[in-house]
Amino acid sequence: MSQQQYSTGTMKVKNTAGEMIPFYPKTQINCVTGYDGNILSEKISGIENNLSIIENSGSIEILYEEPTAENTSNLSNESIIAWIDEPGFIFIINTYSLNSSNKKTSIPFDLYNVNNTTLTVDWGDGTTSTFTKSDYASSTALTSTSSTSLIHTYEVGGEYMVTVTSNNFSAVKIYANSSITTNSPIYFYKYTLRQICSPFPILNVTNFTGCFENCSSLTSIPADLFKYNTAVTSFNYCFNVCPSLTTIPTDLFRYNTSVTDFSYCFSNCISLTSIPEDLFRYNTLVTTFEQCFNSCSSITSIPTDLFKYNTAATNFGSCFSSCSSITSIPTDLFKYNTAATNFGACFRYCSSLNDFTIHIGSILVSTSSNFVTKKTGTTRTVYVPTGSTTQTKFNSVASNLGLTIIGE
Repeated sequence: MSQQQYSTGTMKVKNTAGEMIPFYPKTQINCVTGYDGNILSEKISGIENNLSIIENSGSIEILYEEPTAENTSNLSNESIIAWIDEPGFIFIINTYSLNSSNKKTSIPFDLYNVNNTTLTVDWGDGTTSTFTKSDYASSTALTSTSSTSLIHTYEVGGEYMVTVTSNNFSAVKIYANSSITTNSPIYFYKYTLRQICSPFPILNVTNFTGCFENCSSLTSIPADLFKYNTAVTSFNYCFNVCPSLTTIPTDLFRYNTSVTDFSYCFSNCISLTSIPEDLFRYNTLVTTFEQCFNSCSSITSIPTDLFKYNTAATNFGSCFSSCSSITSIPTDLFKYNTAATNFGACFRYCSSLNDFTIHIGSILVSTSSNFVTKKTGTTRTVYVPTGSTTQTKFNSVASNLGLTIIGE
């Protein structure tokens, strides 16, 4: 018996406790419980041997096994406990602790004025819905919480795995509008979303504005979440106020090389404790990081090269404002951001911030007010280009902010 681990595709598996768990094999297979208790597959999509899938310390392994008369006997459709769907989008919701009026979910997709395209949703509770253009026929349908046809309500509290498929995902849009209610039927329902299990398929989308905003129970996102949507230009407010999100995958934005806007992207994510150093490495066109990590009160440090490759960035206003656990600033954090014009309130209300020395690489800074909150007993030095507008602006606020400004 030889082991083969797969990493792509979409599979749904129940563990021994009957809980749905995500798994991603490469090939479509249909799994059923066999005579010996393992999960075996029928020979489909060119697979020559039967497969068994077993749990091992909370993980899933795929094992090749030659079919025999014994282990393929007594197979029945009623014993199916794992299966493959066509490639889709999968997420997990949790309604255990919610009252009946909030045991709901919705999907963040939009078919307004989209022809010849359907969305099919397996809600994870034995019910399925199919949506077409007519379900998204008016702007009211898209913004009103009374659009019950687009919102699914669960009768029993629990954890459910929701799977969305489409005959043409490349035509499907995401309704990106940070001004509408995030309980509208084309946003994730903010109280119940817990985990994203698969990347977004290729969509007709150029921004993910407010996509996960106010998803208070969201704890986990996959590294390849946005991998296939390379034309996206904005992630502003994307994860704003996701207080249960604890980590950011290093490669989350690796393939989104057209992005220009990360404003408010992780603002108020109060459980984040760290930032990956290469998070923005491939996003060289970004112009604004305004309030990107504002009020991320559990972040304790900032990677030295976080913005090294974002040389087009102009706006760092309030970027780390109210990050109350940060104790220091990397010396070269903004050394390479030669186009920057706005550092206003960048580190304002960072109450744990102590001594620091920082180099500002831009000669163009026009806003430096409230760069940091003054703290008695600290030594804080800012190096700026000699004779530049930057030097003038920082000199004007140095005394009030307790800074020493040195030209270089």
